[in-house]
Amino acid sequence: MVKHYLHWLTVIFSLIMLKSKEEIENYDEKAKFLNDNGWVTWYHEDNWINEDWYDDPNIRIDMAGRTTEEALKTVKQVRQRLGL
Repeated sequence: MVKHYLHWLTVIFSLIMLKSKEEIENYDEKAKFLNDNGWVTWYHEDNWINEDWYDDPNIRIDMAGRTTEEALKTVKQVRQRLGL
């Protein structure tokens, strides 16, 4: 019971900390880049998940979201590692 409560408390707190797309500089450009690289929004315009995570039973999607800036950083790091 406590674990379930803490889970939802974390989800709610995370949603409160997210920015609206109007608060994110060049949001539309960043969103297009993320979409083109396999990321989609999840419950909020500043909460992104990778589409591959849907099929991974080890990832709790509702807890795995990244902000726009965090998702961009992740994509850029992966692309750099791959030499893209």
